[in-house]
Amino acid sequence: MGIGTLFKKSAILSFFRELIVYHHSSLEFRAKLLAAMIVAGGEMKDCERDLLKKITKEIYPDNVDRAEILYHTTMEYVDKVIEDNGLDLDELLIDIDKELKETPRFVKKIDLESLKRFVGCSLDEDSKITRIRILEFFENEIKDYDKKE
Repeated sequence: MGIGTLFKKSAILSFFRELIVYHHSSLEFRAKLLAAMIVAGGEMKDCERDLLKKITKEIYPDNVDRAEILYHTTMEYVDKVIEDNGLDLDELLIDIDKELKETPRFVKKIDLESLKRFVGCSLDEDSKITRIRILEFFENEIKDYDKKE
């Protein structure tokens, strides 16, 4: 599959995601979590790309299409942040927090073990620390929602 074909497929999926993807808001939330961990390292490298492919397949082991949509959705968020296209890491984290307040059940979508794997992709101390702080933020979100139940 050529890059042009892949781009067209990604653009179509992005445009129609809300219509064709069952529980698209849950998938979008997961994409934001993954994107936050990726962009915390700065530029996306092969390590993050390979890890993202593995994690999306682990999240949806029996649904290749959904795993692919999650991958592409995550990449859209990563691209928006990296290209400074109206979104940055802080805004992404604020959006995650807002979604958790609006839809508390999403807290169950936070898989800390999968997200921790991105720390291993950190090439410098700053990106490692940033990723660890984001994990701590997610851990606190889980604790806060566990207290409410």
